[in-house]
Amino acid sequence: MLPIPACRRSKTAMLRPESRRCHAVNAPLMPAPDAIVVVPRCEGSRQPLCAIYRREFAAAAEDALRAGRYRIDSLFESVRTRVIEQAELEKAGFASNIFRNLNTPEELEAGKRRA
Repeated sequence: MLPIPACRRSKTAMLRPESRRCHAVNAPLMPAPDAIVVVPRCEGSRQPLCAIYRREFAAAAEDALRAGRYRIDSLFESVRTRVIEQAELEKAGFASNIFRNLNTPEELEAGKRRA
């Protein structure tokens, strides 16, 4: 599996200082040898933009797009998916608010103050 960035640039500020050196949720940290998708779930929501997808997922995604189904997370039920729960993320050193949505400079500054 190829590591995919765990967060967009605006969200890296939400990592605990000791975790900033690790910008990917990678397979050795959270093993899932048979999974087609490895997706983090935080505060009850899966984070598909921060998931790791094997190449085999491309066929399922393409079929869904052709059928007009555009929600990627609906495909997680049709392939072997490993969900990384919030407690696992926190144990690995990631802050619980790592996936907070920060769209404006004001939200980013507020997030930095809360971190």
